[in-house]
Parts: sequence; structure tokens; C-alpha cells
Amino acid sequence: MEGNLYLQGLPIVKDPVKYSVMVSKSALDKSSSFSEKEILKEAEKATNVQFDWMEVPASGWGDRVNIVFASGDLPDAIFGNVDIVPNCRALMEITGDMLSKYMPNLNAFLEKNPLIKAKITAPDGKVYSLPTGEDSSPWSILSDALYINTEWLTKLGASMPTTTDEFYDVLVKAKEAGDLNGNGAVDEIPFGFSELGGFSIRSMFGSFGVINTSHYNNVENGKVFFAPADPRFYEGLKYLNKLFAAGLMDTEGFSQPRAQYNSKSLSDPPVYFVLSAGTIGNTVAAGQIENYQHILPLKGPNGAQLTRRSDNSSTYAMRNMITVSCKDPAPLLRWMDYCMSDVTMFLNWRQGAENVGWKWADADNWTRITEPAAPGYNNNDEFRFTTGFMGETAFLYVFDQGRDISSDPLTLRKVETAEAYAPYFQKEIIYTDLLQSADVTKEITLLFADIDTYMKSFVAESVTNGIDDAKWQEHLNQLQKLKIDDYVAIYQGMYDRQPK
Repeated sequence: MEGNLYLQGLPIVKDPVKYSVMVSKSALDKSSSFSEKEILKEAEKATNVQFDWMEVPASGWGDRVNIVFASGDLPDAIFGNVDIVPNCRALMEITGDMLSKYMPNLNAFLEKNPLIKAKITAPDGKVYSLPTGEDSSPWSILSDALYINTEWLTKLGASMPTTTDEFYDVLVKAKEAGDLNGNGAVDEIPFGFSELGGFSIRSMFGSFGVINTSHYNNVENGKVFFAPADPRFYEGLKYLNKLFAAGLMDTEGFSQPRAQYNSKSLSDPPVYFVLSAGTIGNTVAAGQIENYQHILPLKGPNGAQLTRRSDNSSTYAMRNMITVSCKDPAPLLRWMDYCMSDVTMFLNWRQGAENVGWKWADADNWTRITEPAAPGYNNNDEFRFTTGFMGETAFLYVFDQGRDISSDPLTLRKVETAEAYAPYFQKEIIYTDLLQSADVTKEITLLFADIDTYMKSFVAESVTNGIDDAKWQEHLNQLQKLKIDDYVAIYQGMYDRQPK
């Protein structure tokens, strides 16, 4: 024992202890209060650790967090999203000794996953927040993909395109074919996308050797460069303009918001032959899902075949902090680790009861249950948020055993596309979700605002109206005015600091 604390086993403490915890409550959570959740009552009996839950609706979370930090009237812990760097003085450092002594399950996980450890480490080298979540969604790495209507492809007597030239040719065939959807009108659009809605053509630059990332930087052999200043980006623009000039792209692709895009992509019969989407399940009508198959990243004229991936280091979030007001953090840390000590217990807490919210698919893998909904609930998300401790929680999926292998057809389609695209993702990534200093964040924000506004306009103008050598040089001159050298230098520092 260490005072009142047992270092192993249950209960966690000999005499009960109580902590005040501010927690974000989802709109899906229909419980009267956290203190009435059976799963938390059972944990209290098992551990002797008690809680005074300060529940805040998720819709008002940001404002409440700001008020709490400004007032200095802090609870013992906060479970929810917090801007770590500017508030770190109000948060307790969670040292390596604390992790190894009180959180052996989490500590073992972090030792095996140094990138996750890097994600929760502040610029001063200290850890102020613990990760939550589960990295069991292999499709989360996928940014955007192209899908083609294979029913129309068969009508055209064409094969799945594999190169940029073949892609152009098959779009031309679709345009010239007329009424492919059989509705009596020539309303088909060969290639649909929505830059405003996130259904982007950014990845298509990968066929020319660069990626038009969300921050515009790429890495090759450890060196960061601004992709839109690279000659390969120029080649990509000329190719996209070739498609647009031939009437093969949606003329509203750069201006239409997601709702307008969805009004076309979800139509049945469909109007898009090829479309951009993250995953196909919620982008086309239910009756058309099987007709659309992903196109592998196209091989360009020089053999390049890259595609864009998420630049997050993981899907884990930093949501669990102990504040400087907490006088005895050890039992609370042990309680958090207790929640990660058994895979079945974790799933009951996070997914709801076994065989209602989740089930074992086989001896080693589990799957969510989405249908039918648990009795008395509109859907099983509502069930697991209400009966479990879902949302901004202290739980992290640290187990080797058991992965979500949902048999839901739409989920399987997501996995299928992500796995097919994985070999073509750019190999060197700047992880944008690692914590940066306040000065770095401020400088990036100021530079990016002007760069992003200009780049969106420049790409749209170049694709729709064309680009030549003179316009390209004018573009390069403008990039210098926007201080892209300074911008790249900041990202080079970010890349150099991240674990490889």
C-alpha cells in the first residue's frame, strides 16, 4: 500500500475518495445523470473511487471550459476537449513515473506506440492530457477517393481506367454516349466533385508526383517543400484543365457546397459517372452503392501514382486532464487505468452491454451491433451513450485482442477502399495533430489564412480557365509575396521534431 492507496488489485483505495470531474455530455446521452449510470455505480463499488460529476452539454462545452480556466475555480479533472498548450499551467503534469506506477496498461501501450506518446506530449516535453478512443477504423486514414459507375462502364464497353490518359478517354466516352442513366434526358455529368464540400480533386495531383494536401506541403527524403510551387503541380493543373475544357468535369465543382453536391450524387437514377468521395456509402443513393467501385490512384505520364491520406498521427484524442486543484491524483490515475484493464469491460463501458451494443464475432475479434436498436432506444448509438461511459472518457483501446470487424456492408466498403489505397499513400507525412507551441500555432495560422485563400482561387481559376507558363511564373511570384519560404520552414521544424 501507499497510504490509503492499493498499488495493485481492487479496491483501488481502502477508504473511499471522491473527485470532482467536469465532463462533456453528448446529446445522444439520455441518462438523467452520470451518477445514475449502473456501470459507474458498479465501478464505484469495485474501486471505492467516487465522483461528483459536473455534466456540461456538449453544445456549450467550449464556453464553459473557457469560463472555468479564466476563473481558476477548477475541478479535480476534466474529461473533454481542451486547448492544452495555452492552459497547461492549470493542468497537472503526468510524469513517466506516474504512468509506470499507477497506469501500467496505458504505459505499456504508449511504449509500443511512440507516435501516440508524441501526440500527447506538449512542446515543453511534458504530458498534461491522456489519450482516449480506439484506432479500430482503418478507413480513417482515407482522405478522398474516386468511384466509377461500373454499370455505365459496361454499357460503354470500357475497362476500369488505370492511367490519366485512360481516365480522360473513358470520361469522353461517357460524355458522348448520351442517356446512360435511361431517364430520357442527357443530364449525365462525367466527373463530379465539390471542393467546398470536401469531396475534392486534391489527390489527383498525385498522378503527377505531388499531393495537394490541406496545408499544401509535401515531404521528400526528409525535406519539406511547398507542392504548389513544384513543376509537377503545374503539370497536374494542365491535365485537370484538359478535363474541364473538354466538358468532362462538373462546372459547379469549385462553387457547390456539400448539400448541392449531394442533391446530384444521391439522385437515382444517378447523374455522375465518376465522383469524388471519402467513402461511397453516404455519397450515392442506397440502390446505387453496388454500382460504384473505387478507381485505384491513376498512374500519370511519368509513372507517379500517389494519393492523399489523413495527416493525423492517429484517431486518438486528448481529452482527459487532471488539474492542479487535485490533491491526490494517484487513485484517479489508477481508476482510469482500471477502465483499460480488460477488453470485455472496456467494450461494455464504451459500446454498451455485450450482445446488445457489441458482440464477439469470433474468438479474437468483436463487432458493433447497429441493428436492431436496443429496446427503448432510437438507435444503438443512443443506447451506448446512455448506458455506457461513451464520448469524452478516460478510456483508451489498449488491447491487442479484438478489433472492430463490423459486418455492416457500408463499413466493409470503407475498409475495402482504404486498404486498396494504402499502398499509394505518400510515405512521408507531416502530422498536423501533434501539439505545437503557441508561437508556432499563431505564425502558421496567420500565414495559412492568406495562402489558403489564394490557393483555392488559383487552382479553381487554373482548372476552369487554363494556365500557361506566364501565369505559372506570376503564381510563383505571388507565392513569394505570401512568404511560403517562412511557411515551409515552420513545417520543416514540425517534421524534424516528430518521431520517425
